[in-house]
Amino acid sequence: MRKTQTVTLDKNAVAIVKEVSITDIRYLLSLSEKISQGEPLRVLTEHFDELLTIIHRFCELPKGYEVDELSGSELVQLWNGFIEVNSDFLAKAGALKPPPATA
Repeated sequence: MRKTQTVTLDKNAVAIVKEVSITDIRYLLSLSEKISQGEPLRVLTEHFDELLTIIHRFCELPKGYEVDELSGSELVQLWNGFIEVNSDFLAKAGALKPPPATA
């Protein structure tokens, strides 16, 4: 069963952030391949819709909340919840990075 993390966006609004699955990992890898070579602002503008799909994929927003209406601080709260609920996977993924090349 996937772990979840509740994130309070407002006193009466709670989002649920989900742990990644194998399908999600494949999706993230395909997305990261597309955007890994760009500068941050260009990546944001060229792949904005794809980046927003992450929210739809990993978060259940409260009734009445739309991704387009989220504030920057709410996005940060969701991101922090994502990091927390996926800490095991992210720790392992970080450990799998190849060592930096030496000159």
